[in-house]
Amino acid sequence: MSSIGRYRETLNRWGLSDIPFRAAPPEDVNKLARIFHGREEELAVALPTLYEGRNVLVRGIWGVGKTAFIRYLLYRLQKESARLGERMLILYIGRFPGEDSEALYRALLLPLAEILADEVPKAKQA
Repeated sequence: MSSIGRYRETLNRWGLSDIPFRAAPPEDVNKLARIFHGREEELAVALPTLYEGRNVLVRGIWGVGKTAFIRYLLYRLQKESARLGERMLILYIGRFPGEDSEALYRALLLPLAEILADEVPKAKQA
């Protein structure tokens, strides 16, 4: 089956019209790093907070870079956790097409299912 065929089959199986988020860091991390040069103070507060499983509120007027900051923050969290030898599943929810909690749970489980599908064969080989 083709990649697109597998993609569509997975969406159909999970009852989704598209994947609202990915279990991966932002694609253009270098661009985000340039944007947030000098934001170390904010990162120094937010990174440990997220690492400990607590919430961070990022607020500001439209267009100041809240989304870009969050994406870079999640990238750094994943990178620094990996450096410590820890594995984290970090999800960025950019848009959610569902209308109820069941659709949200299904959307959250999809990245987990994809990761497990990759990891189970590796674990069996080890």
